[in-house]
Amino acid sequence: MNSAPAIRPIRRDECIDITESPAALDAAELSIISQSEAQNYERLKHPKFELRVPSTWKSPVALNVHAAEVGAKTIEWIMSLGCDKSQARRLIDFETSHYFGIPFPTIAADKALLISKYLSLWLLWDDVEVESGKNHWRISTSDILTKTPPEQASIYDLGWCALLQEIAQVMSPRWLESLVQGMMVWDEAARQEALISRRYRLQKKMPSFAESLITRMATIGMSATAYLLEYANDIELSAEFHAHPIVKRMKTLTNVIVGLGNDIFSFAKDYDGGYINVIVALASEQRLSLPAAFAKIIKLHNETVGEFDDLALRLFRQGARWEAGLRKWTQQMRYCSLGFTIWESRAPRYNKKKILAGNRILEPSIVYI
Repeated sequence: MNSAPAIRPIRRDECIDITESPAALDAAELSIISQSEAQNYERLKHPKFELRVPSTWKSPVALNVHAAEVGAKTIEWIMSLGCDKSQARRLIDFETSHYFGIPFPTIAADKALLISKYLSLWLLWDDVEVESGKNHWRISTSDILTKTPPEQASIYDLGWCALLQEIAQVMSPRWLESLVQGMMVWDEAARQEALISRRYRLQKKMPSFAESLITRMATIGMSATAYLLEYANDIELSAEFHAHPIVKRMKTLTNVIVGLGNDIFSFAKDYDGGYINVIVALASEQRLSLPAAFAKIIKLHNETVGEFDDLALRLFRQGARWEAGLRKWTQQMRYCSLGFTIWESRAPRYNKKKILAGNRILEPSIVYI
């Protein structure tokens, strides 16, 4: 393990003009400043810091038409479980209506409400229970089908049971078991991430880039979300489909895409708060400047998007027996993956701090090609 590269405050009279040359950009010192301070600087515009995404990934609907109504109903439901006002405020800070409404832009109102509840409960459970090590995933498929919550069920357990019982009305037990297994895997990965983060904050030693990336991929949640997309879009793909090597790789790639997007847009918050971030891990391991590591992670994101599309074409040629659901699932995976990245780029919690690189604000952008 290596120590994280240091970021120190930079006085305005120290700021170098990073637009003079590529070397000046790569060598620029970074400083984390407030959103209000950032208004005094111009934004850096450079291809190195563009997340380049084919226009086919962009939904024609920017935000689900039911977003505002569903978001309000979601907060009411969370409160009805017994969550307190501080937890409701967390969801408001997350912009619940956008957190489901951008990644799931075209789904119907009834499905939208359940997906919004599911994602919001997941966020709260992660923040309140998982990161503190209080409560493991305790729901089995049997619990759902028999409508029997686990003993001494928490408010989160009861919420999960209610949502999964509703899903079970339209999805098969085999599919439900896949979703439950996905949540169990995520839970274990999230607990391991919490342990690694605590060790990092105590010892000030950065885990390897590989460990950081694998952890981010496991905890970003797209493996389970890939199943929720089926429910949300009225399809159920077979176990054979999900076991296909190309499909497995495509699902892995969506974890990379959304995970890298998270760390790209949360960099200022993560660094300021002492959290692990793949950009810092890469810079530390490969002895890169932070701007160079930033650019390299964005390049990896763009290459991963390209690989997903290449694999999708290969799968279409091989997957005639899945034709009806395959194309819909693939396109919805694009909308969903990009949708979470768009949310990450706009989330208030990620935008309270900004990155000053030399004399410009380093703020990555999404560009459609």
